[in-house]
Parts: sequence; structure tokens; C-alpha cells
Amino acid sequence: ALESPAKDDDTKWLTYWVVFACFSIIEYFSD
Repeated sequence: ALESPAKDDDTKWLTYWVVFACFSIIEYFSD
């Protein structure tokens, strides 16, 4: 995605990883 002309793809992946990380942290602390 580095040479991709569309920035939407990068934003989509960034959002996906942020949400994924948040859920992981919540699960970790709610244990």
C-alpha cells in the first residue's frame, strides 16, 4: 500500500488495526 495512489486503503487498514488493538486491550484487562 506504500505505492498505492489511493490513501483510503491505508486509512481503512489503520482503522482496522486500531479497533483490533482496542478490543485486545479490553479483553486483556477484563480477564
